[in-house]
Amino acid sequence: MDINDAVRTIETFFESFQSDEVSFEEVRVRPSGDDMNAIKIWFDFGEQDGNLEALKAKAIAALGEAHKDVVAAFELQVRAK
Repeated sequence: MDINDAVRTIETFFESFQSDEVSFEEVRVRPSGDDMNAIKIWFDFGEQDGNLEALKAKAIAALGEAHKDVVAAFELQVRAK
């Protein structure tokens, strides 16, 4: 899987992602311009209460359960607000 396929896989996953613990207003997924093996993911959790680090970790854990191959093949650089 190349990086562009991986980005599309992640985007598709989060477009349909549903969880009682984590919700977000927006997710952006892009290949890193600096690193050919890195994918940047930005979460906007909006007004959701909770620790951003914990929310990011739960979302990425769900991605890892669904797409272990993507998580293993690429460095995920995750940011949130």
